[in-house]
Amino acid sequence: MISVIMPVYNGEKTIRQAIRSVICNQGDMEVELIVVDDGSTDRTPEILRELQTEMPNIHVARQRNMGPGVARNTALKQAKGRFVTFLDADDFFEPMALDRMLTYVLAHSADACVAGTRYLLAGIPISSGVECWHKLDKAEVDVWEDNFLVEVTPGVRAKMFRREILDGLMFPNSKWEDLAFIPAALARAGKVAVLDEPVYNYRIHLNTTVKDFLFRCKVDDIFVALTTLERNLQGEMADNPQAQKYFQSILTLHTMFRMQNVMTWVGVCRGEKLVQVMALERVLATKYPNWKEDAVLRDPEVSYKDPFFRFMLRRLYKKYLN
Repeated sequence: MISVIMPVYNGEKTIRQAIRSVICNQGDMEVELIVVDDGSTDRTPEILRELQTEMPNIHVARQRNMGPGVARNTALKQAKGRFVTFLDADDFFEPMALDRMLTYVLAHSADACVAGTRYLLAGIPISSGVECWHKLDKAEVDVWEDNFLVEVTPGVRAKMFRREILDGLMFPNSKWEDLAFIPAALARAGKVAVLDEPVYNYRIHLNTTVKDFLFRCKVDDIFVALTTLERNLQGEMADNPQAQKYFQSILTLHTMFRMQNVMTWVGVCRGEKLVQVMALERVLATKYPNWKEDAVLRDPEVSYKDPFFRFMLRRLYKKYLN
């Protein structure tokens, strides 16, 4: 059985399609869908009650609004499946996605699968692929080789894990909660099957994306996420020097992203932006004094398939690492 974990907050417009993509389009696959209603104030609770009468393998938990990280933690405690995957309530799976991922991960005797995501803008597909900085041309990868833990996108999309390896891992109650969880889960897997086919449809919401980059947000939350990741990685870092190395690279890279994020804020004076950037840099330097010499991020052999991401990294290097 596969456990699908879905947090939802005010998802009345998309929750039906998301749920039906799990329950109705996966063939004979045995699936349990655990939906955690994170304090919705729209018709989401009513829709969930209606769908539960049609589909007995939907399990619904309700909590006050505490964010998707806490909601996923709630669901993980209830999951009974041999494997676990995640779906956001405004996205949806491709037909037979779960069967394809499960078949692939078992065929490669792996504990995790990373598959392709299709990006939708206003319902129109604009691109697809495995979310990693460079093209993954292998059917399976060792997470301790080729900087995989740093380069794979730390989002829950299109990933499946053997449930036992997730024991004890936690999402934080903060922004960027996926970053605290996914690298640690992949580190525990060791070997990851790579299915280069789109199984997950991700809706891009321009209003949210623009808001996150152009307006003031809680950038300090990045250290909540990174501190939780460090805690989630403790076992691996105790036994494997590579884990500490990759954590430091992730710490550096994502703090640099937030520094750049601050500099794009609209309606905030430059002086105030610089104060916030220096505050982020001080915390980073305290945690990792040699961050400007990070070997992974300075590796000249690293190449990036996404031109925009490559451009952004070059800007970050020029501004913060030189």
